[in-house]
Amino acid sequence: MIAEWDTNCLFLSDRLELGDSQLEAGLRSALDRTVIEVIPETSDIWCRDYMPVQLSENSFCQFT
Repeated sequence: MIAEWDTNCLFLSDRLELGDSQLEAGLRSALDRTVIEVIPETSDIWCRDYMPVQLSENSFCQFT
C-alpha cells in the first residue's frame, strides 16, 4: 500500500458539491496539484467506505 501523500488521484462524491459546496471548493483549492475525479450518482458523500485502496501507481485493492 502506498501512503496518502504518494497517491495521484482523489475521488469525491457528486453529493459533496450538492451538500457542502464550500467544503468541496476548499478541497479543490487546497489540492490544486492533485487530480480530482467526481463519482456520479453516489448514495452519500462518504465514498471512502466503498472506494478501493491504492496499492501502487496503477494497482488498487477493494474490500467487500
